[in-house]
Amino acid sequence: MIAVLPVPHSGVPLASGVILKPEPMPRVRFDPGVEDCQMFTGMFGLSVICSRDRSEHGALLHVSCAYPEHLPTWDTVKHVRNAFFPDDVDVAMILPRKEDYVNLHPYTFHLWQIPVEWGLR
Repeated sequence: MIAVLPVPHSGVPLASGVILKPEPMPRVRFDPGVEDCQMFTGMFGLSVICSRDRSEHGALLHVSCAYPEHLPTWDTVKHVRNAFFPDDVDVAMILPRKEDYVNLHPYTFHLWQIPVEWGLR
């Protein structure tokens, strides 16, 4: 059974000590498969969007993180991953097929809850 993870709607602390502040969502059209969504901002222009998206595997958590003018560092990606996903949930950054690839912002990484346990230990 896949864990249905919550979308937080209050401040989210990162291990770095930064608190991601909830913000009103901009007026954009979301896919009808999005069940819940919240935007956050952090230091140096970091923006994070957390949503729970319906899929054939159930509702999966999707978290994107971006800076306005450069890619997030690996440490930032790890901090965001650890803040939004429990330790016992596998998470991946997926590069979709060319025909499915959408790039609305050039400096965004997407983290997706994996619907199975990979068992890579």
